[in-house]
Amino acid sequence: MEAERAVRTELLRVGSFRQVLLEEYQEGTKEAEPSIRLLLLFTSLLKLREQARAAYLLSGEVFVEEILAISRTMAELAINAAYLQEAGDEEIERYQHFDTQSLYKHSTKLKTHITVQLSQKDQVKIDEAVAFARTSTNRKDNDPTWSIRTLFQRAEFIDDRSKLSLMVTLILTVYASGHQAVHATNSSLQPFYSALKTGTVPQTEERLEALSLALAGVNFVLHVFGLFVNSLLHLDLEPDLIQTGRLIASR
Repeated sequence: MEAERAVRTELLRVGSFRQVLLEEYQEGTKEAEPSIRLLLLFTSLLKLREQARAAYLLSGEVFVEEILAISRTMAELAINAAYLQEAGDEEIERYQHFDTQSLYKHSTKLKTHITVQLSQKDQVKIDEAVAFARTSTNRKDNDPTWSIRTLFQRAEFIDDRSKLSLMVTLILTVYASGHQAVHATNSSLQPFYSALKTGTVPQTEERLEALSLALAGVNFVLHVFGLFVNSLLHLDLEPDLIQTGRLIASR
């Protein structure tokens, strides 16, 4: 089946892109001067490789929607990592500390639904951590995101600075495609209507086509981020990235 071959092709590319990103990490860390920006870049690169491996493993059970959800997260991770290479120092601080505020907001709401109470000592520690985060980010606890820019604006910002025009494309493709899987919209339920009789989704040609497209999204993120890192660090691995994107599984 052509769809089965398309899946094998995407899986072949996942493995190859992961290898090229590993080479970028190894080459990039040889000469790079330590900095918080590069720390965020390299840890994001390693996380993207791990998420791609997770997608690879999920493909064995044809977990299409789960791969779509992972690819959306990968797209956001790639955009943030790229954006933070050029954004102001204040954005670095916000990225590092806003999670504390966000968790505090939700934990405050949770208090009315549970009976367990924190000790005064623990509450003081939490309050101090939140106060430090608020000072560092200059953001409100209920702000929708850590950044002063939306994700789309962050993508536009780094595309303008890098002159690569890659990150906005990620939002309009992979990130947008993963929306239904992450937010459990009706579209994410469509494949399961056919599972009502047997309890499992049939492994049809259409289902395999959906799997290959989901994996293609994973590969697109790896390709885009690989091109960005290659350009940023002046590596010589773009030919390897291009060659990987042309790999085709044998019949």
